Amino acid sequence: VDMLDSHGVYYESISDVIDLGKFICMRLRNGISPQIAALSASAQYGYSRTDSAIILASAVTSMCSDQLPALNAYVNGPAPQPAGPITPHPCATANPPAGCGDGSY
Repeated sequence: VDMLDSHGVYYESISDVIDLGKFICMRLRNGISPQIAALSASAQYGYSRTDSAIILASAVTSMCSDQLPALNAYVNGPAPQPAGPITPHPCATANPPAGCGDGSY
């Protein structure tokens, strides 16, 4: 909790944020990637991605240090590769196929 306080992460309840740390540790121990564990904090509890990363680091260092290798591998791993080109939906092209106008495509 001290790490959250020192980085300005707001939380309404100390017990809720401790439970969140336990939840993150449980997910990591069940093989969920650190990225997904952090995103679950942002999705389920409304934290920003930055705050979620701080919560993740705080949980690992304070509650489940056995997961430091997974966190370090994620942080120091290769950069994510960009997605391929975005292909527009066929109905959004200059010459849409039959069925786009009436919704049957």
